Amino acid sequence: MLLKSKPEDFIVEEINDLHLHESGSYSYYKLKKTNLETNSALQKIADLWKINPKYINIAGNKDKVAITTQFLSISKGPEKDLKTENLELTFLGKKNDRLNLGTLDGNKFTITVRKISAEERINLLKNTQRADFLFVNYYDDQRFGIEKTITFLENCSSKSSSKKQQNSYVKEITIHIQKQRNGRRNIQTILLEFSEHCQRNCC
Repeated sequence: MLLKSKPEDFIVEEINDLHLHESGSYSYYKLKKTNLETNSALQKIADLWKINPKYINIAGNKDKVAITTQFLSISKGPEKDLKTENLELTFLGKKNDRLNLGTLDGNKFTITVRKISAEERINLLKNTQRADFLFVNYYDDQRFGIEKTITFLENCSSKSSSKKQQNSYVKEITIHIQKQRNGRRNIQTILLEFSEHCQRNCC
């Protein structure tokens, strides 16, 4: 079977009851993006509207190889829409408080599976009816972005006891992340190892 072979095969819709008003310090928008990593979308908005990215807030990152919709707030943002080739931003209203990570009700997923065999179809239908069914969602560069991931790792590694150890980890992780799709499994392995390293030495 094939998963996420096209952006339209993985549709994510953020669910959030915003209770917007006509006035407030923060402007709220609905962001729809196609085959675009979240941080790249935010940077594009900041560049086009000539604002500092730090004033743009979201409730969570969304996948790159997908069509996703989510909400964002901008401090004193313009009351207008924005549209580019792979990004649509629609002004919704205002509030006096901004969006923060985790302040959402959930996400709705519409997933298209291609080239599924008869046996895989039977197993999929059987497994999804189980009460304990889980779908593993790997977090790598398409969710967090290459630059942001490296920045996080550098910040975490700066708490390590050895400067040599810091440089070794950052260099190793950077190399694997830059491989992107061809190194997907290696990225996951390195991130897991580094996460365990941080828990032991950084916290």
